[in-house]
Amino acid sequence: MDAENSEDFEIKFQAEGEERDLTKKESIDLLKSKGIIHISTKKQEINIEKTDDGKIIHSGEDAKIFADALKRIGNIKDDDILSSTWTLKNTCFKLSPRVKIFDLNNQQVGFNATILDNEINFNDGFIELCQSDDKQTQDSILEFFNKLISIFNILNIPFDFVHDYELIRLADINFENGTHKEDVYVVCSQKARSRGKGYKAIKLNTNDLFDLIMAVNLVWSSIKNNDILKTGDVFIFLGYGKYYHFHGDYLLSFANTWMFVEAVLNLTWEKMMRNNGFSNKYLKTISRNWTSQIKIDALQLQGIIDKETCIKAQDMRNRRNSLFHVSKEENKRKIDKKISEDCIDLGLSLFYQNLDLIDLGYVVSFDDIASYVNNSIHEPQKI
Repeated sequence: MDAENSEDFEIKFQAEGEERDLTKKESIDLLKSKGIIHISTKKQEINIEKTDDGKIIHSGEDAKIFADALKRIGNIKDDDILSSTWTLKNTCFKLSPRVKIFDLNNQQVGFNATILDNEINFNDGFIELCQSDDKQTQDSILEFFNKLISIFNILNIPFDFVHDYELIRLADINFENGTHKEDVYVVCSQKARSRGKGYKAIKLNTNDLFDLIMAVNLVWSSIKNNDILKTGDVFIFLGYGKYYHFHGDYLLSFANTWMFVEAVLNLTWEKMMRNNGFSNKYLKTISRNWTSQIKIDALQLQGIIDKETCIKAQDMRNRRNSLFHVSKEENKRKIDKKISEDCIDLGLSLFYQNLDLIDLGYVVSFDDIASYVNNSIHEPQKI
């Protein structure tokens, strides 16, 4: 894709009282200048050296839960009773590892932005969804958060995915004595409170966060405009694949990434067939007669994927068959780091080919943040 000739895509972003408008080309150029969009380097290693630039700090205190809030706000003892009225508000979760945002004066700040078409707040390591629709369910909120986490992982920021028991509701409290308190964290489980505990918190400045939100919104805009990537939110599997690879679980990394690869190839094949005049009804009838092997070869013969992609896809398909069909040869069932990397490389290649955002061979990758997360999670902590 030629980014210079692409249709303008305006990004509006509010930061410290200033509103910045960037076109799609300006956004891509900015991310390129900072090395966030760059030529893919398949064997790039994450720097695990400690840094002296202050970008990694120890995490602070956890958010107070309901019981603590009552004691503090109501000035009561454990055996006292105080009547209160609660009004439930937005839903949030704690990033793992925790992320704190600092302004140019090195003061910790909250941050408000629109991301994935929703307004969110970054505040003291939490991401809060500002719900404007009372009909949003816990499932839809969880789905939104994990779409966001998946895109973070695709962009090489391996934050933990969120489970339903890790969601936190905010509330306003009105006490009988007239005391009022806003945005009290009502924790649904102990796991939600302790999420990310034990990891060093990551310190980002507002410019870092601006770059991240800009990149995520660019990618999300392209996903929404792509018939393949938006179908069934298949991109989420690639996010899980990257996540499990980061944590060294190469079997789950391969399984999730292959589900993304296979879905994209199948959807691409169906699109090719429809473009050649075959009806959806006919495709449903004959689809099972076409194996993955034949579909991949057909896509190459039509020039939709290149020879290198075809070879890689056939190799990963053979790996998948040996694994899922339990080959008698144990070495063929083993998924190691290299096989996981190769499958992820294939997945990212198909992802960016469909993304229609950046030039061929480029990726969007926040390598510095990935290094901070790696240090926070994998580097041994001093006792």
